[in-house]
Amino acid sequence: MPLEQQQRSVETERSYSPEEAGEILKIAANLRDDSFSIEHLRAIAQEAGITEENLQQAVRMYEERQKMASRQRARTRTRLQTVMAMGAGVLLFIAMMLVVAMEASAWHFSNPASKSNKIQLVLAHEGDLLASSEGCKVYRTERISEDLRRYELVRIENPTTGDSFVVGNRFQKVVSASISPSGKHVALYDEGTGEIWVVGTDGKGLQRVARVGQTLSEGTITDDGNPIAGWARVQGKDFLKLHLAHGGTAVVFTEQP
Repeated sequence: MPLEQQQRSVETERSYSPEEAGEILKIAANLRDDSFSIEHLRAIAQEAGITEENLQQAVRMYEERQKMASRQRARTRTRLQTVMAMGAGVLLFIAMMLVVAMEASAWHFSNPASKSNKIQLVLAHEGDLLASSEGCKVYRTERISEDLRRYELVRIENPTTGDSFVVGNRFQKVVSASISPSGKHVALYDEGTGEIWVVGTDGKGLQRVARVGQTLSEGTITDDGNPIAGWARVQGKDFLKLHLAHGGTAVVFTEQP
């Protein structure tokens, strides 16, 4: 068979023209998956009569594209894992905050008329026992930190019911407490401020009744030691008495009906 006829015979057996093969190679080089194998591309190129040099160039381009796609997928997986890890950390933090908030809501706060009960978490459930009776226990809790300053809180507990509440005031240094005979009221002396407070054991009616050094009609409240002289109950009412500087006592609180 003449050479010219042999060439025409080979060309008619080809499935792709050089132009078609070139387009296929370009498409394959830009694909991000493994739709074409290297052997498949080589067979297409050889069938189309593409030179070995062009074939090698196309193969290198294809391999580089595949490597870039692989690196991109790896980076995507890494970013996804990082985001998932950060998300898990955020969820854990939120869960912890919810637990703390739930524990804080278990406390009952008294509401003084002039102040909001914006009280921070108490750092101890017990603290120091200041006074105790059959139906009431008064604790000075550990100090809490707020605005880089430290305060004391007072907690009153009913041993019978198990109920307790934190008095709605931040004290400086509570050194004594006195429970009325009826068990309805508690007197507190804050040595840090010199103030004497009375609060109901049901968490109501917190009020400041006096201050050491204050002058009354009966005399001046002593500033030497504990000014609380004790309680008296007359005609069904609680009365709180304080020591005066020159002897004697004065009533500074009378239970209202």
